Amino acid sequence: MARQGGGVTPLIVTARLLEGFVVRHPIHLDALLSAAYAMREGLVVTPATAAECQRFPLPIARDESDRYYLASVGEYHPAANELRHKNRRAPWVEYARLGNANIRRVQLSTGKNKSYRSPYEFTIPTLGVVIWWAIGDATEVLSLLQYNHYLGKHRGSGKGRIVKWNVEECESWGDGFPVMREGAPLRNLPDPDGILLRCEPPYWLHDGRVPCLAPVMSC
Repeated sequence: MARQGGGVTPLIVTARLLEGFVVRHPIHLDALLSAAYAMREGLVVTPATAAECQRFPLPIARDESDRYYLASVGEYHPAANELRHKNRRAPWVEYARLGNANIRRVQLSTGKNKSYRSPYEFTIPTLGVVIWWAIGDATEVLSLLQYNHYLGKHRGSGKGRIVKWNVEECESWGDGFPVMREGAPLRNLPDPDGILLRCEPPYWLHDGRVPCLAPVMSC
C-alpha cells in the first residue's frame, strides 16, 4: 500500500491544546506539514504556486498510486462545544475625535466601517488533545510541526493555541492504516462515488478536485 523510505514507520501524532479550537473542516496532517515546510523555507504559498505544495519533501510516505500522503485527519472527542461570537466594533468614537467638520456621516451598517457580531462554535476536545496517524519519520515530522503553533480558525485571536506536539512510533492496526479504519476513511480518499475534494495540500484550492470519500471531523 505504501511507498516507504528509510526510517519510515507507523506514527501517532498528538497536539495538546491550551484550551480549544474553532474547526470547520477536517485538519489533514499533510496540510500542517506542508504549511510548516513553507514557513521553514520562507515560501509564500498562493494559488499560482499551490502546485509546488504537492512536491514538498515531506517526511511522510505516499500511497502506491502516488495520489495522496499516508496521513490522517485530526481525531478528537469533543468534551464541550460553546457558541461564541466574533465582534468588530466600528471605531465611531475615534472617528469623532480624529475627524473634521467635513465628515458629515459614517455608515456603520454597511461597507468597510460596518460593525458585526458573528457566531462561531468553539470546541474543547477531551483532555485537550487532537490525534493524527501517519507513516513517516518521527524525528522529521516532529521537527516540522514545531512551526505550527495554532490549529483551526481565528488563530489571530489566540484560538487553537498548541501547548505541545508529540510524535511517537506506534503499532499499526493492519490493513488500511493510517487512512482507513473499520471501513471508514480517515482522510480524503479518491473514490468514483465520492464528493469533489482534493487529495493533497493545499486543500483550500479548487483546482485539482476529484471524487473522494470524506472523513468525519471527530470521533
